[in-house]
Amino acid sequence: PLTRSLDVLAKHGEDPVLQRAVSAIVGRVSAGTSLSAAMNATAAFDPFDWRLIRTGETTGALHKVLEDLADYRERTHAASLRLRSALTYPALVLSLSLAMLLIVPPYVLEGQFKIIRDSGQSPPFLTLVVMNVSQFLREPLGLPVVLAALGALASALVQSFRHPGSRAAWIRWALGRPVLGRLLRIAATARFASS
Repeated sequence: PLTRSLDVLAKHGEDPVLQRAVSAIVGRVSAGTSLSAAMNATAAFDPFDWRLIRTGETTGALHKVLEDLADYRERTHAASLRLRSALTYPALVLSLSLAMLLIVPPYVLEGQFKIIRDSGQSPPFLTLVVMNVSQFLREPLGLPVVLAALGALASALVQSFRHPGSRAAWIRWALGRPVLGRLLRIAATARFASS
C-alpha cells in the first residue's frame, strides 16, 4: 500500500529534509488526501512532479508514472553531474585568469607602465584603462573594494535568480543571445521530449 511505502521511506530515508516532507505527506495521505495534493502542500517537490502524479492518479497508472518519473530524475541527475564535472575545469581556469588579471598588472607590470608614462606618448585606450585599474588596485583599499564589489554582484545575481520574475527576465535575455539561446532551446526541447 502507498501509505506503508511512504511510511518506510519517511522512517528509513537518508535525507532529513526528504524524511520530514514524506512524514507530512504520510499524514495527509492517511487522512484521505490524494498523493498529488499532499505533495503540492509541501514545498519539497516541483510542480512538474506532483502534476505528473496527479495525471497518474487520474488515469490509474500511478505506478507507471512513478517509475518513469524516477527514471527521468535519475537521468537528469546523472546529466547534471556530467555537466558539472565538465564545467569544473573551465570554471577554474576562468577564475584563475580573472584573478591573475587583478593581481598581476599592479605588481608585475608596474615597470612597463612607468616606461609608458615616461615616454610622453599617449597610450591606447585599453592600455590606459589597464594602467588606471592597476594604479587603483595598488592603493591600500583598492583590492578589498574590488573584491567586495564582486561579492556584492555575485550575491545580487544569486538573489535575482531566486525571484521568479527576475529569473524569467534572465531567461528571456539568455534566449535572445545568438548561440546561448539556441542551446537553451535545444536543451528545453530535449527535456520536454524525454519527460
